[in-house]
Amino acid sequence: METSESASPTEGPTTSAVARNPACAQRPVGSGTTVSNDDEKGDQESGPGAIRAFNHAYYVLRSAKAARAVAAPGAVASEYVMQQYIDQRPIGTRHCLKITERAPGEYSVVLTELQPDAAPITYRQVIRTSTTGGKTFIQSIRSVE
Repeated sequence: METSESASPTEGPTTSAVARNPACAQRPVGSGTTVSNDDEKGDQESGPGAIRAFNHAYYVLRSAKAARAVAAPGAVASEYVMQQYIDQRPIGTRHCLKITERAPGEYSVVLTELQPDAAPITYRQVIRTSTTGGKTFIQSIRSVE
């Protein structure tokens, strides 16, 4: 994802991000850092879970509605705008996430977008989350250098 104005899920061929990029195999990497891919649906039980759920909705489901469901109101682009970004991704686009906790509710995220027949595209983000009613939601997504 590029900024809080973009998100993109994808349904496509069965080639997984792992097969295309073994570095994306889901695993803990170290203290407070995890790597995940298209195979991880995510959940709203934690910050990393919500980040995985958002990206799964964007890249695997290709659904702005599903992505926005794990974001707080006003945290990301409108469903219409987000769906336009999603639809710009070629069918078969996959993703890889490296999520590192920086502070409670704040994560440094490296998102690698794997488009068919193209070089990987890397986005660096800071994502903030909060928990309301027992569910974790994305509060903001900010692109960083």
